[in-house]
Amino acid sequence: MATAAGKYRHLVSLQRPEGVNEFNEPTKGFVEADKVWASVAPASASAAQSAHETLAAGSLVASDYYLIEMYPYPGLTPDWRVVDENSVVYDLVAVRPANAMDEMSLVARIGASNG
Repeated sequence: MATAAGKYRHLVSLQRPEGVNEFNEPTKGFVEADKVWASVAPASASAAQSAHETLAAGSLVASDYYLIEMYPYPGLTPDWRVVDENSVVYDLVAVRPANAMDEMSLVARIGASNG
C-alpha cells in the first residue's frame, strides 16, 4: 500500500546516541543523524501495545505516547530519539516496520532525554 501524499508533514531530526556505556545506554548526549519527513500524532493505547512497547502491563497511559510514521530508515533503534521542528524531544519506545515495509512506525514518549 502506497503512502498518501502529504501524510508526512513534520520535518524531524533523527538523533543517535553519541556514546554508550557498558549497558549500551547513552552517555554523552545525542548527535543528529538525519532530517526526515514524518507524521507525528498522539497514539492510542492499543497502537502502542501493538508496537510491542516494553512497559509493564497496565502502566500504559495513552496520552503519554506518540506514533511517528515515516519512510524506513536503516539502523534506527529504540535508543535513538526524534526532535521535531518545535524542539520537542520524543524518546523511542518501539521501532517497527509497517505496511509491507514501505513505512516504519515509531512509538515514542515525550521527554526524558531532553538536553
